[in-house]
Amino acid sequence: MKYFLATAAILLFVQCSSSTSTEFTTSELLQGTWEVTAAKVDGSVYPVTNPGLAQIKAIFGETAFQYIYPETDTNGLPTIYTDTLSGTWALNTDETVINITATGATDPTLVWAINRLSVGTLDVTFDQISATGQGTSTYNFTYSLTSN
Repeated sequence: MKYFLATAAILLFVQCSSSTSTEFTTSELLQGTWEVTAAKVDGSVYPVTNPGLAQIKAIFGETAFQYIYPETDTNGLPTIYTDTLSGTWALNTDETVINITATGATDPTLVWAINRLSVGTLDVTFDQISATGQGTSTYNFTYSLTSN
């Protein structure tokens, strides 16, 4: 009888644990404020202590989006000031790309390929005009969720 009760208790615990586990959708995982924790530009690793990278935040609401990033001087170097891109975001149909559209624009302003998304971690790759304005660079940023 002891073994029966112990087995029943374990089975009940396992069933309760699995039925209360939380599965998040991709949209739910994205919502919150994200800060850069690792960065590569054109394959080169940059320290996140770099003033420009330390200022970057991506804020995902249900559909609203804000991207806070450093202003740059005429040499393409980050300043102590920030700019903000506001708009909306949406996932593509297979949820591998985030399309971010600035307020007033009709086409995606930023297109981020999702390399990895889990609770508290977002890793994306995107192409954008380089900081110096001389051509296009490929950025690979890993973000950590700082608040939801």
